[in-house]
Amino acid sequence: MIDLKLLQKSASGLSILYVDDNEKLRVSIGKFLLGIFDVVYVAEDGFKALKKFKTYKPEIVISDLNLQKLNGFKLAQQIKKISPLTKFIILSAHDETPYLHTAISLGVFNYLNKPVDVNVLTKTLSLGIKEIQSERNSHLFYENIWKVFNYQSSMIVMMQDEKPIVANHAFLDFFGFTSIEDFVKDIDNFGQKFLQHDGFLYHTKEVSWLDAILYDDKNSYNVLMKNLDNDKRHFILHYQDIGEKNGAYILSFEDVSELNIQKMVSDEENEEEKESIFPLLELIMKKRIHIELHNYYKGLSITHKGTILKVTKDSIMIESHDDQQKAIRYEGHTLLVCEILPGTIMCHKLSHISFTDKYVELKELEFVKNSPITRKTARVVPKEGYEIKLILKSGEYIGTIILQDISIYALKLTLTTYPIGLKEGDYVSIGLGLEDLNIEIKASLYRRYENENSIDVVFVFNFEIGQKNILLKYVTKRQMATIREFKGLNYEQ
Repeated sequence: MIDLKLLQKSASGLSILYVDDNEKLRVSIGKFLLGIFDVVYVAEDGFKALKKFKTYKPEIVISDLNLQKLNGFKLAQQIKKISPLTKFIILSAHDETPYLHTAISLGVFNYLNKPVDVNVLTKTLSLGIKEIQSERNSHLFYENIWKVFNYQSSMIVMMQDEKPIVANHAFLDFFGFTSIEDFVKDIDNFGQKFLQHDGFLYHTKEVSWLDAILYDDKNSYNVLMKNLDNDKRHFILHYQDIGEKNGAYILSFEDVSELNIQKMVSDEENEEEKESIFPLLELIMKKRIHIELHNYYKGLSITHKGTILKVTKDSIMIESHDDQQKAIRYEGHTLLVCEILPGTIMCHKLSHISFTDKYVELKELEFVKNSPITRKTARVVPKEGYEIKLILKSGEYIGTIILQDISIYALKLTLTTYPIGLKEGDYVSIGLGLEDLNIEIKASLYRRYENENSIDVVFVFNFEIGQKNILLKYVTKRQMATIREFKGLNYEQ
């Protein structure tokens, strides 16, 4: 049983139109409806009902099916064209299936038999009022969401596949358009707006900008675009998939041009550029974007994701895996990588470490262009007690040789003096005595590095048949031994 007082309270502010050519029913049902609604309109035929609806726009209409001039179905059809959300209730002595199908096709809220049962009518009105309230709440919600969406400082656009379908004011204003339809007409591919720049996301014939994002859609990306005034602006692009709608997603662009990230990686040291690292790291922290920490233990790559906990004017605090902390303690520094960074950050100084709370504090940060993170193959440091010979065209090298590391493609040596006449590209023979490996391999000089008291040289191997597999077995075995050694380290004491 519906509580009429509660129903009256919920119907507050709503109006209703009742249409019937039977005067007695108009009077009796009209009085009943006045006990629920603040305003009740009545009409005796379809034309008058339609006129009153156009004038007053009541939220609910109850109409007899058999009306003069304009029957209930035709009235419903006209009213639904004007206001699709109006709750239209048909009263009829006919309950045949064709009538019901017609009512459904017109979007009629309910179809009640005459003579109408007051309890059934009350229940129907209660359901209609609840639906109206729900629709109003949804409309209010989406209206406010739209306001929030439109007045975000970040540029936001909803995409369907590679086509923009909805955009906020900031996005349209940036490109100088009044509607997303005009923007779409102006471009064939949204990725064409992304300017080419090293380390940034842009569209190429070989790799679509969207494919690049979907390859790892949890990351953020650097994007460079020109605005209406042809000024280049740097944005951090975030991708968010809309799970309910296949192929739809949201892109948001946060303008970080003031951070001057493009100028951070420079051949010349610049204190202002170094200081600008910290605002960028603070942005990464606020956006909760993961970073990667990279270290090396005797050639073994140690890499884990980390979360920035705190950024000050000269330091950064990062939470990471305990294995990474051990590697940082061993090396005394670490490398930071993140998709939105224009390069690798070297953290030169370990300021503090807490194995209990799983965080490290690092200082003396700078961007580095050449980073060991770009290594494509595993390198290992040989076990102590190895033997090595460097055989040149002029004979065997006389001097101290230290084998820094070795991979299946190259090795790095430290020499006390540099061999006279040795040039990049020259071939030598290298004799290796490493644990149970004894082999002589031809190699060419790839690069040399001058140090204060020594010289580092890198040689690239030129294998004979079968030699590469022999070296691969050694590198793999040494790598496994290094992993076991690293796992056994205990720096927490």
